[in-house]
Amino acid sequence: MDRCQLVPHLALSVRGRGFGLRRPARHRRDRRDRRRRHEPPRPGDVRPHGPAPTYTEQTIGSATQRTHLQAVRELVDRDRNHPSVVLWCVANEPDAGGQEARDYFAPLFAEARKLDPTRPVGYVNMIADGPDTCALTDLADVVMINRYYGWYAHTGDLARAESALEADLRAWADRHGKPIIVTEYGADAIAGLHAVVDAPWSEEYQAGLLEMYHRVFDRVDAVVGEHIWNFADFATQPAIVRVDGNKKGIFTRDRRPKSAAFAVRRRWRGV
Repeated sequence: MDRCQLVPHLALSVRGRGFGLRRPARHRRDRRDRRRRHEPPRPGDVRPHGPAPTYTEQTIGSATQRTHLQAVRELVDRDRNHPSVVLWCVANEPDAGGQEARDYFAPLFAEARKLDPTRPVGYVNMIADGPDTCALTDLADVVMINRYYGWYAHTGDLARAESALEADLRAWADRHGKPIIVTEYGADAIAGLHAVVDAPWSEEYQAGLLEMYHRVFDRVDAVVGEHIWNFADFATQPAIVRVDGNKKGIFTRDRRPKSAAFAVRRRWRGV
């Protein structure tokens, strides 16, 4: 089985981000046939703050690239013998536009493939770089995108969000012709907040948004994997868009299910 043939088997999979997955969890998923893709810790988030260009020696340059390469080497060395790991990810939501981005990332893709020629390699795209402007997707074996239609875009309007999501996914499929994994999607919900209309932050809105995404995924043949963000609520720094942390979990911090957890169970029960 070559790298691209592995990708369609990612439906039942877990996103193994560097900051969130404990080593015992990896071993349990090996035994339970739960597939994972792995990405390096924070060097993979290549986005400076402020107006300066992203890829320069004063911002993100050769020194950062050397650290990033070492993170990729350590990631592959640590986890290559875990059968549940089926894909390597070299970055999450970097600036992916322009030749400078390509020059920075091409050695990272090459290093991951040199260390492990048996698994696909990719990166996670954010919405700022679309299918026609992204300079990195042709380096990857698979398209991976984080999308929040209905939450950060078209907030409260699930009909518009559904149309925008489907158009976006089809544009990636048409432009690149590669399998697509939606590596983040979801909405915040305050446990116990209910509404009879599409009201953001309610349990009903979160569940309805996830069900909308799933309808779109099922209509777009190129979509082969889906990773809800997130399994459970978690603490963050205070911010206007954070109500006592990130509430995109389908479970609360103490692992009590929200309505969205039952929507997900209905989708996957019997698979």
